Amino acid sequence: MSFEFRFVRGGEAVKVDEKLIRSCGLDVKPDSMPSPEEMKRLKKAAGDGVDVFCVPSQFIPKLALFDMDSTIVAAETLDEMAEMAGYGAEVKEITRQAMVEGADFDTSLRRRLVKLKGVDAGSLLQPVYEDMKLNEGAEVLIQGLKDHGVKIVLVSGGFTFFTEKVSSSLNMDAHHGNVLEIDDEGLLTGRVINDADIVNGNKKAEHLAYYAQQYGADLSECLCVGDGSNDLPMMKKAGLGVGYRPAPGGKVEQEMSNVIRDGNLATLLKVIGF
Repeated sequence: MSFEFRFVRGGEAVKVDEKLIRSCGLDVKPDSMPSPEEMKRLKKAAGDGVDVFCVPSQFIPKLALFDMDSTIVAAETLDEMAEMAGYGAEVKEITRQAMVEGADFDTSLRRRLVKLKGVDAGSLLQPVYEDMKLNEGAEVLIQGLKDHGVKIVLVSGGFTFFTEKVSSSLNMDAHHGNVLEIDDEGLLTGRVINDADIVNGNKKAEHLAYYAQQYGADLSECLCVGDGSNDLPMMKKAGLGVGYRPAPGGKVEQEMSNVIRDGNLATLLKVIGF
């Protein structure tokens, strides 16, 4: 397999600087994916405002999976719920440990949710949704992919209350998330109904394999995008995995070669040549 570099600035593809690539000790058309450290070195050499990518030659996606929180939408929805309930700081720290440092996701989700036990679900869910904003370029990206026949699935460690609405608003093909348990009085129980089958990193990778089979796509024809450590399993299995503005020094930045740092989500259309 051969790979090609792509440079994107301000949402537009720019000419690949072959001399710059060689000066960083890389082949212009490598036969393997450069390491994350090599790509960071190339990004630094390319300068501010330029995102650099290395893509399998002739890569054309048939299927794309996206994380929701801090990827398609700007917020971490559980953090926003906790903020409204008065537990913002402690829940955000647990989220950081899971998303950035790679702490066990299932344990993290349970630790965060229990803080909300007994809180009226209606007082949190709808207000958080109404305040939710899409990340810049999300609508352009999703529409651009759909215009080229790409099937799109939203996979989130967050909650189906949000994934259903976000996926519907963007006309995605499917969505998956965790199902909040709400008692007969409308109060959060501090648990999810699918506690034995939480949408964690491994589950996201399972969804990738399932939908690839459903839509007749080889894994090499799949695009996966996310910002947290629980997105790594699916991103690493896909033909093209891309980290979206991950936390500096976190696991995604350390382990993914392709990362959007400066551009918005629509950058991906230029990366894959759409």
